[in-house]
Amino acid sequence: MNGILGFGSILAELELSTEEKQEYIDLMRSSSDRLVNTITNYVDIALIVSENVDLNYTDVHVIELINDLKNDYSKLCEAKNLSFELLLPENLKEFAIYTDLALLRKIMSHLLDNAIKFTKEGFISIGFSVKPSKIEFFIKDTGIGIEKEAQERIFEYFMQENVSTTRDFEGNELGLSITKGFLKILGGDIHLESIKDKGTTFFFSLPIRAGDTK
Repeated sequence: MNGILGFGSILAELELSTEEKQEYIDLMRSSSDRLVNTITNYVDIALIVSENVDLNYTDVHVIELINDLKNDYSKLCEAKNLSFELLLPENLKEFAIYTDLALLRKIMSHLLDNAIKFTKEGFISIGFSVKPSKIEFFIKDTGIGIEKEAQERIFEYFMQENVSTTRDFEGNELGLSITKGFLKILGGDIHLESIKDKGTTFFFSLPIRAGDTK
């Protein structure tokens, strides 16, 4: 909030060129986005802790959702020269699960945000596999990885691996804890595999329930 007010005061008081004004406007927009994300995350945490999340179950077409997410995140990846890969089962043209679409999209968005944030080069990939009674999604990156001793605590609120990581990558680190909380509400689970300086893969599963394969 202070950043937004500060940049606003500069725009109001100083004679700036068009380029300088645009730079401050971009900084204000970035600060506004971070503020909105922070508020949204705190609201989500409050809902999770109070177990007051309203669920709206519906048939979610998984491949369609993943393609939508690719469209949403491709430009972010391009801006960092990262490739975005889809790894989908070859024998499935359509697959649906019975779950809450809004929560599932939030879960996947938090994991994609995290992957892109901590990856400087290489790729981000997303896909899924179908088990007898559940679906398992995965999101993989070639980012900085996570030390073994930090992996058990990575889903705690405000947890980042170390201070140097916090300096390099801004954020309040609530996304992973929110992800785990939403998955628990939906009857799912999450775990990760990671090698320091090589990358990380998050796996999360959800019950299929009324899903159908074609």
